[in-house]
Amino acid sequence: MPVGMARTDSILSRRDWRRSALVSRARNGSNGWAVAGTPQPAIARATARMGFEGVGGILSPATDMFKLERMVGRIPIVLIHGLGDTARLFRRMAAHLEQTGHKVHCLDLVPNNGDTGLDDLALQIKDYVAEQFGPEEKFALVGFSMGGIVSRFYVQRLGGIERVLRFVTISAPHRGTWTAWLRANPGIRQMRPGSSFLRDLNDDCSVLERTGFVSIWTRFDLMIVPAQSSILPTGRSIHVGAIAHPLMVNDRRVLRLVAKLLSEAP
Repeated sequence: MPVGMARTDSILSRRDWRRSALVSRARNGSNGWAVAGTPQPAIARATARMGFEGVGGILSPATDMFKLERMVGRIPIVLIHGLGDTARLFRRMAAHLEQTGHKVHCLDLVPNNGDTGLDDLALQIKDYVAEQFGPEEKFALVGFSMGGIVSRFYVQRLGGIERVLRFVTISAPHRGTWTAWLRANPGIRQMRPGSSFLRDLNDDCSVLERTGFVSIWTRFDLMIVPAQSSILPTGRSIHVGAIAHPLMVNDRRVLRLVAKLLSEAP
């Protein structure tokens, strides 16, 4: 089993253990959840507004208590699609993340066919953030395939490093892909192995550690060739054995993993 998958399994098992502990406290009549300095009636009123039922200040059933605990303190998430895609690509992932309490933003990169440089597309992320978020508001960023490289340019060259608390890429050609030689569009040429664009980003990729950077990849990727091009010498690389590049954003293991990674404390 690849090392990345082992780490993924341990993440999920810790989540299950945490949920079991919460359920146990609820069954024993213990509150198990509180906000510092907040009286129990206030908690009960707050949970009622969020659609939860409380009994004597104790949430019930226990699964609702777990759901409420997950929903507190979630940062907003921006999802960036890849080549030839639109924001609709993330319908399933967005729904999954919203269920865990995140507010999810998806934007369409235009054009999406590589006819403009990835640095130009990154300006669209910067403009969107300026319109949708407060000047000091932090968020998480997830980029799929080409969207992962566009997102990197925003983080590393357009000031995103000061705004992004968590940065995850999925099947992104960080070190290039040989399939980029099949087309000559400006944005696609930038994804060729050894391109000046990628060399510039990779020269100081260590800055991504400030974002808790994670690259999720699959060895069965026939769009990112070689598949190991998704691995950078910084942050973490986690392998998920999805059988094809486009399936990565809908794979249940990837959905659970992304939700877990974005829920980790900064």
